[in-house]
Amino acid sequence: MDLLDWFRGTLSTRRVALLFEHLPATSATVTAIIAERSGVQPAELRSWGPTELLLAKVIDAIQIGTHASVQMNTKKKIKPPAPITIPGQAAEKSKPRRVSVTEMRKIMEG
Repeated sequence: MDLLDWFRGTLSTRRVALLFEHLPATSATVTAIIAERSGVQPAELRSWGPTELLLAKVIDAIQIGTHASVQMNTKKKIKPPAPITIPGQAAEKSKPRRVSVTEMRKIMEG
């Protein structure tokens, strides 16, 4: 397929939009768009495919579970593990807000 056909008028804008919409997440175009939005070099993002992203999430979950298990069986406070840094994703800078039981009831009841 020749994208110049769009300029020639033989390829519709709808067709071009559909082609871009269905590009795989690992394509150069999608990687460039994500890199531009997040301020990361495209080469750094290309090294992380869906398998690597999923593996990083699994490792984070295992570390959190291990930390919780050790913390339950220890009297002193243990520092929680840092999540794996994923290119293109901003690190969380704020701490999660603590919510009391009464606040949770109000939220749940609407």
